[in-house]
Amino acid sequence: MLRIDTTIERAKQLARAGRHAELVETVSAVDRSELEASPLLALLYGTSLGRIGRHAEGREWVERALRTAREHGEETLETRALN
Repeated sequence: MLRIDTTIERAKQLARAGRHAELVETVSAVDRSELEASPLLALLYGTSLGRIGRHAEGREWVERALRTAREHGEETLETRALN
């Protein structure tokens, strides 16, 4: 769990800095099941994919983030994914 928490913090830093390509590279190294289980990480990943021009793939990850946020009852994150 520590690794995913560290990855989430790193992804948040990279997103704030606008370093989307680096965020995509960092998150791509994470086990897919961990990425799918974290709506925040999936949302950051999907948003960054879109920002670097990989729109279809980015949309898929944002939609996954939305579904996972709904399943976990994370309304704030659900709203962010909808935006």
